[in-house]
Amino acid sequence: MVHAPRVAGIRPSALGVDIRVRTIPGQPAQSILEAKDRFSSALGVPLRATEIDAATVCLSAILRDPLKGIRAAGNSCTTRVVVGRCDDGSEAVIDLADAAHIAVQGMTRSGKSALLYTILGQVFASESVHISGIDPNQVLLGPLADASETDSFVLGADPVGALRLLDEACRVMDERARGLKDSGIAAYEEFTSDFPVRVIVLEEYAGLLRQAAAHDEGLKPAERTAGKIKQRVGRLLSEGAKAGVRVVLITQRAEASIIDGDSRGQFGTRITLSVDNGDSVRLLHPQASPETIEAVIRFPVGRALFWQHRQERIMQCDFTEYGEYRRRLGLSPVVETEEEINQ
Repeated sequence: MVHAPRVAGIRPSALGVDIRVRTIPGQPAQSILEAKDRFSSALGVPLRATEIDAATVCLSAILRDPLKGIRAAGNSCTTRVVVGRCDDGSEAVIDLADAAHIAVQGMTRSGKSALLYTILGQVFASESVHISGIDPNQVLLGPLADASETDSFVLGADPVGALRLLDEACRVMDERARGLKDSGIAAYEEFTSDFPVRVIVLEEYAGLLRQAAAHDEGLKPAERTAGKIKQRVGRLLSEGAKAGVRVVLITQRAEASIIDGDSRGQFGTRITLSVDNGDSVRLLHPQASPETIEAVIRFPVGRALFWQHRQERIMQCDFTEYGEYRRRLGLSPVVETEEEINQ
């Protein structure tokens, strides 16, 4: 008598069809996982295998590519934003109410700016979100400064102003931390217009540090800004999440000289668009396989490695053009440059 694994159920899925398979009595689920490629060849479709329990495996037949095509970003007026589609068929979501900082890296024309337009252009409408930030280039945060309180943003080459803004952010964080102690709770989880989640956007963080280093040349130690900026950002990353403070740090490469190991460990959401070398991927995604790293280097515009809640997926970012970003902020659209579109 020939014994074979049996099909326990078939149902439609986001990617195509899920086939639940039970192993031969006495065999572990691992035997099905190891035979996945043979099943794929026999059925003529790509398969993904997921262990359900010790004797059950789900074989997902991939009948469509969930990353194919570029989707326009949706609309949200809450802390929660859909930012793209993942290779497992699920939506990629960022919720600023979650106690997690966000790191985004990618070279010029990788789609980095369009991703930030999607996030900031939507959460701006939420009364439960307060956005501030520093932008040496002024393209990303300039419209936000025009649409809101100008003293919440530092634009252009102004390390002294940047340090002042970070000092204020640390003051708010410390005040909220004292409130946690007084109320006997571990972290803030509910946000309102009277008590919003505080989002601090650090656009082109490496550029900010270079500007600060140039400013510091010839100054006395007490007057220098670069070290103080890094120290304040480190404090916000290590202490801010529980106090309802979220750092969104954006850079072309998350190099060790820019973000130290302790600070990198504080980012609960990490997004890497195309970069030009594997070391940049490994610094932000130490768990990434060699195959994944090689894929990231070859990513098309808007494709990203999305790490969140300790789960790694490939994401195709939803797209927001610069004119649409300005419209969502209540500003008139402007003519886009090719660089602004492709960043």
